[in-house]
Amino acid sequence: MKLEYGAVNATLVMDGLNYPDDLVIDSEGTMFIAEKESLTRWPKGARNGTVLGRAQWLLSVALDSKEEHLYVTDYMTTYVMNIVRVLAGSKNATIIAAGNGIGDAPDQLYNPDDLAFDSYGNLYVSDY
Repeated sequence: MKLEYGAVNATLVMDGLNYPDDLVIDSEGTMFIAEKESLTRWPKGARNGTVLGRAQWLLSVALDSKEEHLYVTDYMTTYVMNIVRVLAGSKNATIIAAGNGIGDAPDQLYNPDDLAFDSYGNLYVSDY
């Protein structure tokens, strides 16, 4: 749904998504949506999205300030909780945090839920 600034009613922008949990919009209006089992890209005004990658259950998506990389959390990956970096518009992914099973060690995550960047470009992960 889209709620324009000052509006009282929302507009349905798209439907048919599979448990969308988070989205981010770049400067060109392209939406990247973290759905249950996929990361999708929706150019501004598009009626259909493109699947950029698949996962067990994506919860959060963030775009860096240069709009070069997307970061997503996947908390249902069997035995491995991870955060992956996806080059915007690409289907290539790299694990950049965790990847060593479930836990609270520096190379592990338990349930990565949300992502945020600070003004210096540092990425923060909420993990519970």
